[in-house]
Amino acid sequence: MHARGSNEQGQGRRRRAWLIFVVAILGVPGLAAWGDVGPTGLGGHSPGGAPGGGALPSPYQIERARQQPAAAPVRLPVPEEEKWIVHALNRLGFGPRPGDVERVRQTGLANYITLQLQPERIPDPVVEAKLRPLRTLNMSTQELFAAYPRPTAEERRPRALARMDPFAGAPREGRRGAGVMEDGARDPAAMLGQLRNRPAAIIVELAQAKVLRAIYSERQLQEVMVDFWYNHFNVFGPKGADKWLGTSYERDVIRRHALGRFRDLLGATAKHPAMLFYLDNWMSSREGGRWGSARRGMLQATGGGPPASTRTTPGN
Repeated sequence: MHARGSNEQGQGRRRRAWLIFVVAILGVPGLAAWGDVGPTGLGGHSPGGAPGGGALPSPYQIERARQQPAAAPVRLPVPEEEKWIVHALNRLGFGPRPGDVERVRQTGLANYITLQLQPERIPDPVVEAKLRPLRTLNMSTQELFAAYPRPTAEERRPRALARMDPFAGAPREGRRGAGVMEDGARDPAAMLGQLRNRPAAIIVELAQAKVLRAIYSERQLQEVMVDFWYNHFNVFGPKGADKWLGTSYERDVIRRHALGRFRDLLGATAKHPAMLFYLDNWMSSREGGRWGSARRGMLQATGGGPPASTRTTPGN
């Protein structure tokens, strides 16, 4: 009888320890999204084991659990539940749109999070329709070079002069047709029209797609992670050949590995032509004239670098 009582007491302590562990991750109100927490354990798991077959809590967590009363089922009032749904939508996406909170409430927050981690299972017809006119997004690098050839020196010269003084001597009434509005500001529609057949159009469409996906995509977590990793492994689009290479870099490297293994993402970014060109790796030589690629790879993989006072160059 005593042994049985000790066993039940130990199981109760383990349950309370797992409750503390989940509270530390989600917060107490967040538990409501994952189901009841009571005598049967967390989320339907057996009381004697860890949820999902994980390791048992640490001695510190067990000691903390001894001081806690027995866990009771957690029920949230509707406003409290809504607060945590909005919190999740803000952290896992670009914020709630009209109707998002109610949809997540009906689906369940746990189901919503699980589905966001599997974007291939989420239909996204609205954003697909909005991206369809942006023809450069699905073109290969070879197709982009063919459709948007590099301007010749003769073609670049008038544009350079126009950037310095685009409407010198032109009467004000004739400027609107040339891309300037009545108040003298540039007309965005006219500017986009002028870029339609230039390589800069590739960058413009990539930026347009980024905004459209952030607003309309149902795969919000994927878009947040694509934005995060593109900023981390950033390349400068207007730099030379990266105008043509950036589309493949975002589509085939960042987007493909955004929710995958960091090692795969790091290797893919380091080997892609967009990164190699951006870091001038094409100018590398055995004499060590260029070492930016190796240095940046180390910094991105480790999240830091040596103190400035200890840094040296290959010549020092």
